[in-house]
Parts: sequence; C-alpha cells; structure tokens
Amino acid sequence: MELKNLNTKFLGRSFEYFETIDSTQAEIYRNIENKSIENGKLVMAKVQTSGVRNSRKKMGLA
Repeated sequence: MELKNLNTKFLGRSFEYFETIDSTQAEIYRNIENKSIENGKLVMAKVQTSGVRNSRKKMGLA
C-alpha cells in the first residue's frame, strides 16, 4: 500500500498494512529489535488480536 500526497519528510514514508496482526505496537517493537525500522514508519491493521485497544475493550475501559 502506498500513501499518496504526503507533505511530510519522515512520517508515513515507510508504511506497513496488515489485514490481521497481534498488535501494531508489538510489530514496531519487533522491527526495532531486528533493526529493520525507518524513522517515521507507520504500522496499521484492520484487525488487532492482542492490541492495547482490544485489551482495554475487554476490561471495559474503552
């Protein structure tokens, strides 16, 4: 997926989209650990199975 019409130097220049993933935050941390992350990388997902938002929903906080 490509983000068009960006007016940024860094944010969104590197972008990953997943239909389903455990957690977008966990994916960022995996990228950091593997030293495969670029400044401004965005990670988005249609569904997160273990994301913080899902945890907050389950706890009745969202």
